[in-house]
Formats: sequence, structure tokens, C-alpha cells
Amino acid sequence: MRHDPRFSRFAPSRQDHAPQAGGNLGATRLKRRSRAEDPMRAYDALPAELRDWVAHAARPWSPRSCLRLWRRAMAEEGCPKRARARLDRAEAAMLARDPGMA
Repeated sequence: MRHDPRFSRFAPSRQDHAPQAGGNLGATRLKRRSRAEDPMRAYDALPAELRDWVAHAARPWSPRSCLRLWRRAMAEEGCPKRARARLDRAEAAMLARDPGMA
């Protein structure tokens, strides 16, 4: 029987490894914020049209900020298509502001 180093008490634990710089954020220099809520649960609670937009967005967005923009856009525009166009403009402005994307 061969010894498997993954089960050795001297094997490095997952905590010994530093997380990958940036994670899924890519090459952004924008300020990162921590959230107290479960992001997957918040994502699952988003309206279907908004979940679709978030899934195809160029950069990761927090469900909270997307929902805030979506509700405001829906209140002012009254149409999911125009609300989605508004989210596209907000994303374009964010990408223009992010020097890591240049």
C-alpha cells in the first residue's frame, strides 16, 4: 500500500495556500468590498431577467448593487428591455472607470 501525501498530517492544508490574487475579479484595480450576505442566495433571489444580465456581464457584480440598479431602472423606465439597457450603460461606465481593463 502506497502512502498518499494528501492524508499526511504534514501535508499542507488548504489554509496554508494563499488565495489567488483577485479571485474571479480579474485585473481590476477598483476597491473590493466584503459582503455579510450569502452571494449565491442573493443571486438566486434576483428576477430572472436580471440573473440573465448578471450571468453575461463583463465583470462580476454584486447581487445587491444589481438589484438596486434594476429596481430604480424598472421604476423609472417601466420596461425590462429598457432597464437592461440601463444596466448595460452602467456597466460601460464602470469599465471605463476601471484602469485594470485598459
